Amino acid sequence: MNTGLISSRYALAFIDFAQEGNATDIIYLEVKTLLKSFSLYKELNQILQNPILSQSQKHKTIHVAMGGSVHPIFDKFLTLILDNKRENQLQFIALKFIELYRERNNIFSAKLVSAVEVDAATEQKLIRMVKNEKNVRLELEKEIDPSILGGFIFEMDSLRWDGSISTQLRRIRKSFADKNKRIVS
Repeated sequence: MNTGLISSRYALAFIDFAQEGNATDIIYLEVKTLLKSFSLYKELNQILQNPILSQSQKHKTIHVAMGGSVHPIFDKFLTLILDNKRENQLQFIALKFIELYRERNNIFSAKLVSAVEVDAATEQKLIRMVKNEKNVRLELEKEIDPSILGGFIFEMDSLRWDGSISTQLRRIRKSFADKNKRIVS
């Protein structure tokens, strides 16, 4: 079974269905919530694949994972997924839906890793820079990682800017070690 093909077809049908109902923006946010639940609760996939649980129990589980209520179009889609016994594909379908939505709306996803919380002004300046350069909307995911010591790491598409102090120290250490090897040799 080709999970990529199955999830792509369902996601494409889902986004078209949402678009017909003028609900793509709302459903996009709901799908992001569902994906966050999948990442926070690793056992969610196992629960959905449990053959002992009924469709209604799985349906309720998904509703709970999404915060209790979902858009009626999303609910109809969940029913379709469960009726066709494709609940094991739900996470892949959601990922593909996000990809299709971003593609259709010219949205790029980026990640900013910093040692401390980035203030709103700096965040907006970064978003404006990317928007002016690429002429796209940017969704910025922020992460705080004290191990980089300072600076930042910015990732978008295949682009990676690493201005972290830890990387700079690693380069200096490597350079110093390389020079010392030549001296000793």
